Amino acid sequence: MIEIGVINIWVDPILSGNLDFGMPSLYEGKKRIVDNEKELVKFQKDADVVIITQGFDDHAHSPTLKKLKALRPDIPYVLPSSAVDILKECGINKEKMTIMSPSQKILLSDKIELVATTGALLGPPWKKKENGYIIREKPF
Repeated sequence: MIEIGVINIWVDPILSGNLDFGMPSLYEGKKRIVDNEKELVKFQKDADVVIITQGFDDHAHSPTLKKLKALRPDIPYVLPSSAVDILKECGINKEKMTIMSPSQKILLSDKIELVATTGALLGPPWKKKENGYIIREKPF
């Protein structure tokens, strides 16, 4: 979670279950330090927006997204086009999604601007580059 001004931004949260990329018999990552339940309570109380940087399980984590949707169906999401199908599968309405491409800007609040940048090239197979983001106070 990033707190900037009065806004609380959650970036690529993994707060429910393990990270297994859909292959638990081959790979399973478990967190040992983060208390998921404590973080989920904090999310439910304080979250303003969720930013997803990539359409891969370690960024758009389905078990977490389903849990976040159940806790806060009102929360908005900012994401690259590669993550749209994952969020839809988690029951998140497209109306709650702001899909960004590099060089696009949006306001997260009256003073906080989010700028999408060109992020990582992932693969193989090689796909469109994912997003990076700059969060900054709005220039006046």
